Amino acid sequence: MLDEFEKSITVKYRAKIWSRFVKALKEYELLSPGDKVCVCISGGKDSMLMARLFMQLKKHSDFDFDVEYLVMNPGYNKPNQEVIDRNLKLLGIDAKIVKTNIFDVANLQQGRSPCFLCAKMRRGALYNTAKKLGCNKIALGHHYDDVIETTLMNMLNSGSFQTMLPKLHSTNFPGMELIRPMYFIREKDIISWKNYHNLEFIQCACKLTESLHHAEDGSTISQRYNTKQLIKELKETYNDQVEKNIFMAGSNVTLDMVGGYREGGKYHSFLDLYDSRIVHKKTYNSFRELLLNSAPFLIDFSKTNNVFVKFVDSNKENHNYGSEISLALDDKFNLVVLPLENKNLNSTIEYLKQKNESVIFLQTQEFDSNSLKSIKAKIQKTMNIKLNSKDASQFETLKQYIKEKHVKNQNIIVFINL
Repeated sequence: MLDEFEKSITVKYRAKIWSRFVKALKEYELLSPGDKVCVCISGGKDSMLMARLFMQLKKHSDFDFDVEYLVMNPGYNKPNQEVIDRNLKLLGIDAKIVKTNIFDVANLQQGRSPCFLCAKMRRGALYNTAKKLGCNKIALGHHYDDVIETTLMNMLNSGSFQTMLPKLHSTNFPGMELIRPMYFIREKDIISWKNYHNLEFIQCACKLTESLHHAEDGSTISQRYNTKQLIKELKETYNDQVEKNIFMAGSNVTLDMVGGYREGGKYHSFLDLYDSRIVHKKTYNSFRELLLNSAPFLIDFSKTNNVFVKFVDSNKENHNYGSEISLALDDKFNLVVLPLENKNLNSTIEYLKQKNESVIFLQTQEFDSNSLKSIKAKIQKTMNIKLNSKDASQFETLKQYIKEKHVKNQNIIVFINL
């Protein structure tokens, strides 16, 4: 028999909470057979609901995984700990409680906010305890609104575009991963679920925020609260889709149109690839002239059938065409044209053999046949066309091939040997 909490998640809040929880798990591949997940419970509404969602998932999952429920007590006062204990019992969550003195240590910081150190220490303690419990993943209760607020806070306060990812590999605990399965769940729906069951949860509960002024909803006045208010105002006065747009922006970054970005701690300026992104006129004009003189179908075909053509070329010795293909496909080009050159074949083959793209070889002169055989041996979907400007039938074959792949929404990589 279903208890009242499982019933509400399954029925009343199925669309707004349960379905979005499952969607994040599937879309971001957060859970795999054999995983052991440490569900981290702070005592607030988000993590308590997440624990109940995992209880339900464990009961109905179509593959086997294990769960540990963990409350990391950073030094809560007695009333707050009693609230947590009462809610764990009420919700039927069998959690391990580990007591630490993190609040006391963080509050010793002189002249600066203890929040950063507190968060860092709590995260480290969670990873350390989870690892001792034999877990390979920790689950945190960050939701949709946390994502958009964090994105906006980074822009306005740090001058950087950083969002909150649905999963992260730990850099300090090898083999451990952080997941955020409530990534698509709105905070208003969590509050609605809380109120539906007349539940009361703790807020941040640290000794610093105990003395701060509280907002109408019980949360402390903070930069995050101010950001919530800003988003609310923007939604009312600027664009009612602003929340959705901020969320989508985190997965819709066009690197070609930013001044710089960081990857793996290294800064990359747009100037690094500025010249290499220029389409070299010799290759472009030769290919364009060849097509226009022999069969102008491709130019017209692309206009009428939404086939977006990307020409890639470079004189750099170690240019990685695999990366160029990936960037082009990310930018929604579905017909990518590259020179057929020996020097870049290895890296390109390594990329393509992991993908499911269709590959065409357009040859207008002799090319190293061994290299071509090597590519074909590793890439399944290949088509070889030896172009002759006097034979229009070959272009008709190419046109039909492109059209078939386009209808099936498949990308096409074209190597041309001019």
